[in-house]
Amino acid sequence: GAQEPRSPGAQEPRSLYSMASATATRVFSFGEAMLRFAPVESWELGRASAASSCTRSVGGDELNVCVALARIGREASWISVLPTGPLGDVVRSCAEEAGVDLKHLVHENGELGIYYLLPEEKRVHYQRSHSVFSLQRRGLFDWPTILSTRSPGTSAWLHMTGISPMLGDSVASNWAAAIHAASDANITVSVDLNHRPQLGPLEMLWSMIEPELGRIHLLILSVESTKELAAMLAGSGPPEGGDSGDSDVLLGLRSLHAWLGGPAVACCLKRREANGLQSRWSAIVDGNGLHETRLKPVQHAPKDECGGGSAWAAGVIDRLCDALAQAGHPKPLRRGHLVVLEGAGEAAHRGDLLAALAQESIGDHFAGSRLDLQRAEGSAQGISTMSSLPPAMTESPSLCAEPEERVGQALTRMERARVIAILRARREDLAGTRSV
Repeated sequence: GAQEPRSPGAQEPRSLYSMASATATRVFSFGEAMLRFAPVESWELGRASAASSCTRSVGGDELNVCVALARIGREASWISVLPTGPLGDVVRSCAEEAGVDLKHLVHENGELGIYYLLPEEKRVHYQRSHSVFSLQRRGLFDWPTILSTRSPGTSAWLHMTGISPMLGDSVASNWAAAIHAASDANITVSVDLNHRPQLGPLEMLWSMIEPELGRIHLLILSVESTKELAAMLAGSGPPEGGDSGDSDVLLGLRSLHAWLGGPAVACCLKRREANGLQSRWSAIVDGNGLHETRLKPVQHAPKDECGGGSAWAAGVIDRLCDALAQAGHPKPLRRGHLVVLEGAGEAAHRGDLLAALAQESIGDHFAGSRLDLQRAEGSAQGISTMSSLPPAMTESPSLCAEPEERVGQALTRMERARVIAILRARREDLAGTRSV
């Protein structure tokens, strides 16, 4: 189980799709990646058959976040355990293709976790208890060394989720050790609670999160976990006799923030509109109060319901890293005990946009670039309506570029969109013109 060696002279991985550089902050994340299987056709749902069509993709919240960050030009390091063999190679290749740094990845003999989407039951089914990640040994990672692996002058951010500590005692120990090492190194820590009921009750997860609250700067919650935690901790639940609305979720978020007395808390909200589009907005509560994007929601038509939360976290982290760099601070300041996130409102909106862009393609991963994100931010006035076309198909090459560069840009866009172009022309120069 040694960490992967790097060949002499090997270059740091970088995203092929980053169209603009990000400020110098490396994001580290630790968690499991699995293979995801989803039925292709709705008529196959629940169908008993020896053969059915499925889409196989790579998923895992921590890796999803790293992929999104790498694709928009942010340095991102994913720390995990993968099995030796072809299935582990699938995951590794997926991360490498996006530009994620894998120098601290560990390979062991064993199994890769998998999960199945069960749309008819509105849930997923996991088979991960015997994965090499779940069976990792305690003390496997040298966290102080890992978190110091970055360029001179580059700050760091550690992003974790509540999935990993629920996978076993050794994983929980390594998870907590990473947070402690980050805190000792003056590194910002964010945690997406990401409670998975299949792994255990919320009370069990919270018993592992609560001791780390003093080291956590941002705690990301779902609507469901906001309601449950607000009722469990702050005694603030939804009104009797009905479901809570958006205002009640915000009330629960405020109550939790006051009760926790330290980290900022955040929540993403979404709903289907009468026109079939999904409206997405979010809220962050920190030492400066409530920051919400309810008045400028992002409307889009998701092609896949997965991956939005991971991309939202990546967008928020990216914008907060920019704000910290601009202020010259290694991590967020505190007002008393309360964390203050500079640029929290802009960060929430960037998260909304990146989440919408991520769901423009099938699979858990954001497949665009910083140029796609910048274009979305530039057009965001009032309600931002995302194009139903994949970003790669709506991105136009620069007409000021040389012909060879324009052809290269067109080929890159087609590769991202997984399109094969057949060009018919008698003249070679005409075929090149058509490709652009």
